[in-house]
Amino acid sequence: MHLHFPEYSHSTIKKISILLLFFITISTASAETYIREYTYKASEADSKITSRINALDQVKVILLQEIGTHVQQEIKIHKDDTGFIEASEDIEAITAGLSKVRIIEEKWDGESFFIKVKIEADPKQVLTALKELREQKAKENVASLQKLKDNQRELKNTRNEIEKLKIKLSAAESTIEKKNIISSYNNQINKINNPSRTISCGDAFATDSLNLQKALHSKAQIRAKNKAERFVGKKLINPYVGIIEPYTLESTIKMIETFWCESTSMPLYSAYYALYTSGDTGLLNFYAK
Repeated sequence: MHLHFPEYSHSTIKKISILLLFFITISTASAETYIREYTYKASEADSKITSRINALDQVKVILLQEIGTHVQQEIKIHKDDTGFIEASEDIEAITAGLSKVRIIEEKWDGESFFIKVKIEADPKQVLTALKELREQKAKENVASLQKLKDNQRELKNTRNEIEKLKIKLSAAESTIEKKNIISSYNNQINKINNPSRTISCGDAFATDSLNLQKALHSKAQIRAKNKAERFVGKKLINPYVGIIEPYTLESTIKMIETFWCESTSMPLYSAYYALYTSGDTGLLNFYAK
């Protein structure tokens, strides 16, 4: 059941009966768990904060490549000039959107940042999303997938720029030049957590593919979580809400689209951020004590 609210006001949306949510079937995914470690060696441009961002980003890249390979082995991909590339990008984009990342352990010694993460991903869910795309070539679904692919491409470009700036910094001689390079470096690092290609509530409303919808929401939820944690100064440990436990991404999607998306143009992560920083939801204790 996909609730779609065009340009209604927030107050109008909130008047919609909460009873609708009781008829939503919450699916349970047969996700596989991947646990990996990564140690990032800090460069001259890095601080503890940027080293942590780089470490988390790099271990996610490794894991998503591994999961993507797993998915590729289970489907037939035509290795022609365009089809193979597109299929690979589709898999990568959907896998990134549907994966849940949790940091298990992290440690900074002043020179390197160690991180251990757990990623839950369901290859079958990715396959289902790809199948839906083949069978339901609606322009809304194609547009939603393109948003995810654009985000992944932007991340790749950002990573490449970060590596170029590291090399440039190592060759810099003057203090002013180094300062300017480090400033550019920090701007690029910020893009990893805050991609410029924003997913809107309307993007999530438009798709009739449940898996694509979840991928869009997952991307937005993670971005809002990072921003809310910086604002509150605490770790967000309970990111999901709902009416009936267990609370999941699926139940949270319905709450976000029903009560927190004020319009189709509203950035989806802003709806999550509004929820996480509202302070008066009474639904969950989001943050660690």
